[in-house]
Amino acid sequence: MTRAFRSLGPSALASKLDHKPIAIYHHWRLSLQVLNAATVVAKHTSGLCNACRIASGKTNNPVAKRQFVQSAKDVANNTANLVKAIKVRYVTSS
Repeated sequence: MTRAFRSLGPSALASKLDHKPIAIYHHWRLSLQVLNAATVVAKHTSGLCNACRIASGKTNNPVAKRQFVQSAKDVANNTANLVKAIKVRYVTSS
């Protein structure tokens, strides 16, 4: 959905786009559900990365330390790519 339509309800959005109100409503609701799920994933990612940072700081094993750091980077990068793909699909599309 474009920024201009995000604040509109399903009926107003349907009249603006001249589509059937039910189809617009379902797309609008699905978009909100997906965005909410992406928010939850991002919060869990933050917690997981912090756990990796803490574990890395507590170990004396240099191999394990590098693995914890690399795992945190991988999780953060993959989550960022997922969020970017979700935004492209559900926020910028109408």
